[in-house]
Amino acid sequence: MSTTPVALARELGHAFAGLGVDFADAPVARTAQAARDGTLSIMVGADGAVFERLRSYLACMGTEITHCGPVGAGQAVKLMNNMVVAQTVVALAEAMAVARASGAVDPRVLFETLAKGSADSFVLRNHGMKSLLPDAHPTQGAFPTSYIIKDLSYALALAESAGLTLEQATTTRRLMERTAAAGYRHHYYTAVSRVIAREGERMPEYIPSPRQWVREQVELYEGSGGTQGTTLRDTGLPVIIVTHTGKKTGAIRKTPLMRVKDGANYVLVGSMGGAPTNPVWVYNLRERPDVEIRDHTAVQPMRVREVSDEAERARLWKLAVAAFPPYEEYQGKTSRRIPVFVAEPRA
Repeated sequence: MSTTPVALARELGHAFAGLGVDFADAPVARTAQAARDGTLSIMVGADGAVFERLRSYLACMGTEITHCGPVGAGQAVKLMNNMVVAQTVVALAEAMAVARASGAVDPRVLFETLAKGSADSFVLRNHGMKSLLPDAHPTQGAFPTSYIIKDLSYALALAESAGLTLEQATTTRRLMERTAAAGYRHHYYTAVSRVIAREGERMPEYIPSPRQWVREQVELYEGSGGTQGTTLRDTGLPVIIVTHTGKKTGAIRKTPLMRVKDGANYVLVGSMGGAPTNPVWVYNLRERPDVEIRDHTAVQPMRVREVSDEAERARLWKLAVAAFPPYEEYQGKTSRRIPVFVAEPRA
């Protein structure tokens, strides 16, 4: 009954069918209080006969039990539900930010009036009135920012598999990722309002890599929430995604790099295959050291520094070569000294 990628639900359904076992995906919606009261909305993906056999059991937990279609359909509906809710939360947070910053109308009057017209919604009356308006974003008993990022990533992966690009959902996920990076990863994701309201803040543009394989790997890695595209092509060796800021453009850039760990830190190597010049990301990090690193499903804000101490560099270089042996060959191919950075968790 967890929320998972549609592809995973279908894969499990197929695998169980091969064993003669019936399978259903049945994610749930509504609040934590609804879970306690047994009034959840349950979205079921299953064969019709399987659904009928399950209905009475599911009725112990929910009052709205919907047969959405075959295996995977329940997950699809749940992901679209959460995507729409998250986008609505962002729209309300933006409306509230405009009201406050402009001084044109009191935010409470705005929300109460919206509730009387065509902009009324469950999200307005709950997320809006109970969390956005009082600026209350708890860390207990609420849906955290890290979870909505996961669900948005699953929704975007489903859209991508169908050949669709969802601009608003992509922007919403980016805002939620910034909310997590601002220290609200474990808070109710309505904390996105604090990021939106931050004075003078502008969302920088994301510029994908001009290299097709890099662009495609980043899209797969991030679009799947860190469950796919996590290795360097056919090597099987793990990579991370480093989100950084362009030195000249100020735009968001995303670069896959080999995963080299040193305790809680990451070692970043500017090899570029032994090319005579440094990769562009090296200059970006020297100028703007705050980054975000995605390692599979984990995303963490970090700060990088270029390693200049010889003893430290020698130790980290040894770790890097052990993780990715071609680094030694790359250094032999170029006259430049390959830069080594260490990324450390931000306080």
